[in-house]
Amino acid sequence: MATTLAAPSFTSVHGAGLDPLALLTAAMRCEDLEGAASGPQGQVLPFMPINDPCVWTASSWDGRHHEFVYTLTTEDLQELSAATTTFIAASTVTTSPKLDLSTALVHMNKSSFPLPQLGPKLLALADSQLRPEGGGRGFQLLRGLPMDKWTKTEAFVAYMGISAHMGYNFSPQRKDGKMVHHLKALNGGGVQYAESTQSAAMGFHTDAQGDALGLLCLQQAEEGGESR
Repeated sequence: MATTLAAPSFTSVHGAGLDPLALLTAAMRCEDLEGAASGPQGQVLPFMPINDPCVWTASSWDGRHHEFVYTLTTEDLQELSAATTTFIAASTVTTSPKLDLSTALVHMNKSSFPLPQLGPKLLALADSQLRPEGGGRGFQLLRGLPMDKWTKTEAFVAYMGISAHMGYNFSPQRKDGKMVHHLKALNGGGVQYAESTQSAAMGFHTDAQGDALGLLCLQQAEEGGESR
């Protein structure tokens, strides 16, 4: 099973076991939530046919990966890495650095994580492909993040920064109000774990309290992990 960060959810769009992030995720709570329409067709009832570009099967995208993959350029990564370093430095003090960073992440937005060149690209992708009014496919894949060079905290902050530019605000990923959920196999020793933290196959389900969900793969699984 891959080690993955599931979140944040983006309201009107936006976006797993990491010890360094425990304090960060524990303090992240959503204060003000607003209801959102269920989609361009309004409320969808059981057995109601859905006619929408977001309705597809895996075979619909055979040979078309180039249509939904955006590979970050060298310039994109330089800007993203610089913004990440600046954000962490500005949010960290010697007394309790993780708690201060966590507080800063709760209030992160485009202004506090500026991406002058990459930001408009991310917003355009979200507007055209993720938002219901954009008429897009409903998903977008970003590639090229330097996961082998970043620390886990740097990866987390960069991930949240990308999400801030693709959505309007963050919504909780979990019912307990946490913004981020860690997907990592923890099962063993006869302990019962949730589906998202054990290695068995997960059934079909929906995620998030917002309009879109972000996923960041921190470490590829040695085996398994295929989506159907």
